[in-house]
Amino acid sequence: MYLEFLKYQATGNDFVIVDYRFNNVRHLTTNKIRTLCDRNLGIGSDGFIEIYDSNNFDFKMIYYNSDGKKASLCGNGTRCAVKYIANILKKEKVSFEAFDGKHIGFLNNNNDVSIGMSDVKDFNVFENYMLFETGSPHYVKVIENIDEINVYQQGSKIRNSEKFKKNGINVNFVQRISDSEFFVRTYERGVENETKSCGTGSVAVALAMFESKKTIQKNIKIHTKGGCLVIAFEKVKNVYKKIELTGSALKVFEGKIEI
Repeated sequence: MYLEFLKYQATGNDFVIVDYRFNNVRHLTTNKIRTLCDRNLGIGSDGFIEIYDSNNFDFKMIYYNSDGKKASLCGNGTRCAVKYIANILKKEKVSFEAFDGKHIGFLNNNNDVSIGMSDVKDFNVFENYMLFETGSPHYVKVIENIDEINVYQQGSKIRNSEKFKKNGINVNFVQRISDSEFFVRTYERGVENETKSCGTGSVAVALAMFESKKTIQKNIKIHTKGGCLVIAFEKVKNVYKKIELTGSALKVFEGKIEI
């Protein structure tokens, strides 16, 4: 039996997309998804996306980390799914349901894709780090040696610490470039390594920089190893609203694999 798939990448964060509307394959097990995401044994990706029909929206998506476990929202993966569906439907704007509810996605004039994020009101600012829930949980720490830090070693240490080990957390190290630009490197739970980019992590960093008064800008460019993301937002009282994540999303290839 063969599984048809697509491979997309968004600022270097790559994903396998399976559209179950056109596949007769039954639901895949955790081990099978893990194998498909394995860069030596399968297709290779940071995550796995399932596409389904939706009664109320253009589509429904379910996201899995590369360890095969169902996960929360993935900003870059979501932008890839939006690009795929919008091209099929020949629409510039699509609606979809994800882990945290309804979202809207937009195709821009170039290869950029924007998605609307849920409001963020769950965050804490501590002396040496910040915690933000942006669809996925994120730890944000400002550093000065972004090129020198061992993200795998330091990120793994924080992610597996007593405080975060049970549920896991994504760890973001950030360095200021200017008042409106920051460079970020992210250790992602589920991947258990540094990735080239993280959408929800970039959103968390932008909000954290504003909340901690590292910037007064509400339109922030986040540089990652895989490219640039732009985050726009508003703050009303103690809630971040109208959050929009924008960046490139491109199809790499498509194919079928025996399972």
